[in-house]
Amino acid sequence: NLCSNDGLASNEPFHLSTVFWTILAGFASGFLGGLCAIRGPPIIIYMLHPPHPVCFSDKKTQRATGAAITLTNVTMRVIYYLVNTLAFDQLSYFVLSDWPLYLSTVVLSFLGVLAGTAIFNVVKDKKDAINGILTILLVLCGISFVLSPFAVIEN
Repeated sequence: NLCSNDGLASNEPFHLSTVFWTILAGFASGFLGGLCAIRGPPIIIYMLHPPHPVCFSDKKTQRATGAAITLTNVTMRVIYYLVNTLAFDQLSYFVLSDWPLYLSTVVLSFLGVLAGTAIFNVVKDKKDAINGILTILLVLCGISFVLSPFAVIEN
């Protein structure tokens, strides 16, 4: 699958099926993000098997696309939560007493980006290694979904 510099396998326009699968992946990611805060699996599948003629000419393009998708998804969810809380006087999604959780999320996300970049620099030219890492993450998400009903939650 040879890609041109613009991320397309050829100069042909997007097919209706390409648009459908892209919208479906975005919707499924947003739906799962809103439902259970785990928006990753549809995007991982989309990245592993992009619809024709979409292709990622290099791993930097794939990373940039993933970052843009994540930024859009997370921004839309935060805007929704804020508008829903402020405009409709709904139950607040953000609790002041959870500030240590918010702070640790920001710090650990930054550390995760640094660790991910270091790993990327080691395997950036090894498509099979990157696909293997994405597959492992997808399997871990699946295992977590299967085991989560058995978790003991104390109130």
